Amino acid sequence: MWPISRLCFQVKINPVKSEIRGIPQDTSVSFVPMEAVGEYGGLRLEQTHALENVANGYTYFRDGDVVVAKITPCFENGKGSIADGLENGIGFGTTELHVLRPSSFMDRNYLFYLTISHAFRKIGASYMYGAGGQKRVPDTFIRDFRHPIPTTKEQRSIAAFLDRETARIDALIEKKQRQIELLQEKRSALISHAVTKGLAPKAPMKDSGIEWLGEIPAHWEVAPLRWHIKIASGDFLPNTSLEVVQSDGYSVPALGGNGLMGYTDKANVHGSCIVVGRVGAQCGNIHRVNSPSWVTDNALIVRIIKSFNEPFLGAVLDASNLNRLANQNAQPLITGLMVKSLIVSRPPEGAMGYRKIH
Repeated sequence: MWPISRLCFQVKINPVKSEIRGIPQDTSVSFVPMEAVGEYGGLRLEQTHALENVANGYTYFRDGDVVVAKITPCFENGKGSIADGLENGIGFGTTELHVLRPSSFMDRNYLFYLTISHAFRKIGASYMYGAGGQKRVPDTFIRDFRHPIPTTKEQRSIAAFLDRETARIDALIEKKQRQIELLQEKRSALISHAVTKGLAPKAPMKDSGIEWLGEIPAHWEVAPLRWHIKIASGDFLPNTSLEVVQSDGYSVPALGGNGLMGYTDKANVHGSCIVVGRVGAQCGNIHRVNSPSWVTDNALIVRIIKSFNEPFLGAVLDASNLNRLANQNAQPLITGLMVKSLIVSRPPEGAMGYRKIH
């Protein structure tokens, strides 16, 4: 039977950086921001800095340590990894990491799998403290976490088994993801064709006069969206009013620049509308809203004035690939003016194609 032990007897938690005080200050070391920490393993190690530039204000670790994200939602999402291949064996990173250094009784690969296990993350989430999006897992949870500890030989066998099986599953996932990508491309092409060419394959066509539209059915109209819609920005939502997990108190979807952010306790949109992400890498994403929701100031609220219905307009906006309009700056941005200026084709409201598309 495996003995049950508190983790603090098996690992050193958040080792102090004074142990490297003798290393020259110009030594190059790895630097790891949170975005470089993978979910369920992996560190991107592109960044390096001189020790003197990162020794203060960042989290210290070295090769062989296991790092665990401590802030929500990174902790719940499984962010963490074994530190390996660090520049000169030393790393510094975001302060939102806990560092676990295995003792001689703990295999580092087994420790890593333990830290990404459902039990560790689920129980750890219940120990989080703080408000809204700033909740963190305290190091006391890790110190006091009790778990059966097999012998080091068994730990290595378990870790090796998990390495093999997770690699096999990851390969299957990669294959399925490629299949999904191809289906998404087919879906996008289908939508684009339907909202620009209609559904009648033998319908007479005419030149739209718009390069990206090409030919459209002869009985369709071409017009800027500004004639048919009105656009407003959403409203600011503080992190203290946002929860990642839906609950009785926080049940209203909150939509931002990249889509669903989480849930809040109030709504600023009560009727149906279309939400367009305004800021962020995924800006231009389209969401139809049919229930009370909160749309943040990082998104645009689109409502129809005339001549469109929402399913058709949503498909038109989706096919327009609004992300291509975003300013090519460090922070991509889409404005309401950009959306209103889109030239789109539309069948007459009573036409058969218009009814069938939605």
